[in-house]
Amino acid sequence: MHASAWSRLYARLGRVFWELRSRDLDRRYGSSLGDAAALEAVLAKRRPRSVLEVGCGAGRLVPVYERQGVERLVGVDISERALVLARRRHGRHCFVRAAASELPELGSFELAVAFRALQHVDGRSLERVLDRLTSLAGAIFLQERRGGRGHPYLFVHDYDTLLAARGFACSFREGDAALYSRRSKESSTSSGRSEGLRTSSSTRRTR
Repeated sequence: MHASAWSRLYARLGRVFWELRSRDLDRRYGSSLGDAAALEAVLAKRRPRSVLEVGCGAGRLVPVYERQGVERLVGVDISERALVLARRRHGRHCFVRAAASELPELGSFELAVAFRALQHVDGRSLERVLDRLTSLAGAIFLQERRGGRGHPYLFVHDYDTLLAARGFACSFREGDAALYSRRSKESSTSSGRSEGLRTSSSTRRTR
């Protein structure tokens, strides 16, 4: 199937796809936090009181937020099955069903987090996601695929360029993890550019 045709089909069937995969993903990764060291370091340094996580699944990262003193946590996911598990395990937090590209009005947050979630969003939809995230949060932590090959539903995006266009600059990077903070008016455009980015366009699909 041609890449563009697959993208259109995936956009239409994405809810069903992730609903069917939610339990399997939870069995495989639900208790693993070995890949969350960079997130925990950012939380420990910034100490945000409010966090929005896009693509929270069954709440795998909730223990990390709780350890670092997050008081208000809102998790958003496309899968109701995953959210049922999240609410059962972490009932004091708020979990909302929505696609990343259709985030509802949730208030403002000190930090937004997307942990291997935006890599499943196509380029056109990602523009809407980033518009929404940058309006809701003053800083954005992303741990997303930034290169390599994968399934047709894995996309590589140039987050540095896309977020710079929205007034955010990379202030921390470790592997695939990066923190983007809103630039002050006094900051120059070049001050927020990160080094070593090799993607040639703002969005491309892995092959």
